[in-house]
Amino acid sequence: MKPLALGLGALLWCAPIFSQGWTEVAPLPDGFVSNHSYGFALNGKGYLVAGESTSGYTDSMYEYDPAADAWTALPDFPGAARGYTIGDQWNGQAWMGFGLSNSGYLNDLWMYDPATGEWTEKASCPCTARTHPAFIAEDGKVFVGLGGGPNGDMDDWWEYDMATDSWSQKPDFPASERHHPYQFGVDGMIYVGFGHNGPTIYNEMYRYDPSTEQWTEVATLPAEGRVAGTQFSYAGKGYALSGDGDDHSSMDEGEFWQYDPASDDWFQWPSHPGMSRWAPASFVLNDEVYLVNGMSYDPGTFDYMETNWKLAMQPAFANDVAVTAYLGETDICSGDETPITVQLTNMGSASFAAGSALGLTVVMEIDGEQVLSSDWSGELDTYQTAEFTLAPMRLNPIPNSRFGRLLRMKMWRMTRSPPKFRCLNPPPHNGSSPYSPTAGVGRPVGRSAIPSGSSWPSVCPVATIVKPFTRFPLNSPAPDASPSSSPTNTVMA
Repeated sequence: MKPLALGLGALLWCAPIFSQGWTEVAPLPDGFVSNHSYGFALNGKGYLVAGESTSGYTDSMYEYDPAADAWTALPDFPGAARGYTIGDQWNGQAWMGFGLSNSGYLNDLWMYDPATGEWTEKASCPCTARTHPAFIAEDGKVFVGLGGGPNGDMDDWWEYDMATDSWSQKPDFPASERHHPYQFGVDGMIYVGFGHNGPTIYNEMYRYDPSTEQWTEVATLPAEGRVAGTQFSYAGKGYALSGDGDDHSSMDEGEFWQYDPASDDWFQWPSHPGMSRWAPASFVLNDEVYLVNGMSYDPGTFDYMETNWKLAMQPAFANDVAVTAYLGETDICSGDETPITVQLTNMGSASFAAGSALGLTVVMEIDGEQVLSSDWSGELDTYQTAEFTLAPMRLNPIPNSRFGRLLRMKMWRMTRSPPKFRCLNPPPHNGSSPYSPTAGVGRPVGRSAIPSGSSWPSVCPVATIVKPFTRFPLNSPAPDASPSSSPTNTVMA
């Protein structure tokens, strides 16, 4: 049995998981900001083109060098300057089209070849011109549909053949007309959903099979509806990043969701820093996803965002499990029975499993004294989370009890010891390990993964105590570590 010890210097903490793992990258030159730009990555470089900027619709194009963390202006896009455009990439080339220019709605199509740095115009779609449709490049085809046109939202569906430079109409999208959906292609299948029509913002998703021309509804996003975010596919899975929530306004967090076609499930990944963004761009470069530009209420008023971020799609460490949030009550009155519920997150690149052969014990400590312990079993892939309740706990204010003394001291002692997490003796790494095994004691694996700050729960009638968390080194030794006949994994706080 490998105990994962959750110890608490104060009673517990209250914070969502997220923003963990994201790092800031360079802004674009000359203060260029935009919404509805198209972002893509080819041949080791990232690109941003078109969109709506502070000066209106633009044809500007930029190249990002990850080694230098720097952007360079490229020759302008040769088509009409536009906003509300969309694109995708296939077989080393980028495809882009549609949108809104100063002359009206667009239905054109362009291909960019990074080898020559040239754009080539292709056959325009014989469909209604439109803004922000679904647009997916997959298996030598471009699939386009939905979007907003001169007469409102649409539900039609079109296929472009790259080899013949020709378009053909396919069966309509099976649900309501909508604009600015999310979309991605995975293993020859096309996924389209979410988006906005009238007062409704959706959270359902559909799969289109080009071989049968059939639509099938798949798992609904287990969160509020959303619109005007960004999306991509990576390593056999689809991803939906940021966007507005079901009130068409910035969400409190820049949510990031993974869709697994094999299991037909959604899994939440670490949210990007700040509130969510309307119409950002994204691209995946060197196994990292980049979030670029967009607009948000994050500054307090709806404005362009200048900060850009990246997240490793494959974390550096194979095994890195952390307790990332306290999900229970934040106002605890003495004598109340309070469920102690936490969130476990796999912050490593390897799948983490615990069961009968290798158990995982979550332990709650207060000032170094164990007060709760419970076993967890399950499996978590990279960035996946699990909600786990250790047990209900009753705070007893009897004068001679430990908790009674702490209550009378207004939790002063409890706030002196901030949480710290350590992992010892994880299951075998199925990737290269950054650590060396130590016989009998184990190797440190994992980290604190503690939010940078949050509010402590309050114990009635004591007011809520606010104290930032302290990050502790990975290799802090666990107290009284001793040899064991079975692997152990301990996270101390």
